[in-house]
Amino acid sequence: MFELVFYGRGGQGVVTASRLLAEAALIEGKYIQAFPEFGPERSGSPVKSYVRISDSMIETHSLIYSPDILTVIDRRIASSPSVFSLCKEGGLVVLNSVEVGSKPRRVRLAYVDARGIAGSLGSLKLENTAILGALARASRIVALDSLEKALESRFGGELLEKNLKALREGFREVVMDEQS
Repeated sequence: MFELVFYGRGGQGVVTASRLLAEAALIEGKYIQAFPEFGPERSGSPVKSYVRISDSMIETHSLIYSPDILTVIDRRIASSPSVFSLCKEGGLVVLNSVEVGSKPRRVRLAYVDARGIAGSLGSLKLENTAILGALARASRIVALDSLEKALESRFGGELLEKNLKALREGFREVVMDEQS
């Protein structure tokens, strides 16, 4: 079983990204759980969303405290050195960042300029989709075409086309840390 946490701020599509990942895994015939953690906060407040993906029935029903994969959509959170301690040793951290300074050797790292990709497509609301593409390539937890199908089931028209472009660019442009 893989346990993932998406971390960001309200309005960045944290919950949507986790649900799209879960739907992509479901398309591949896997068992899933996806659920958010937030309260009555307003846009801009911290949000976490959890995903479990397994080849067998998932019996665990709790929050995820030490994920195999941590995906950070918010750049302010991504720039904090303490972000690495949120992921289990040997896990993968996927950041929305143009570069990363030093990191502990205890985690693997991938990063992508999801904000830049989203901006080039005309909407910062696409950061979550760009980071999903990066996650797909860095982790291989689901195939890119499964994420494309999940997007197709949720969006249509121009919004679908922009999300597909963001997804594919995130997949292409992700940088995996050489030390990982």
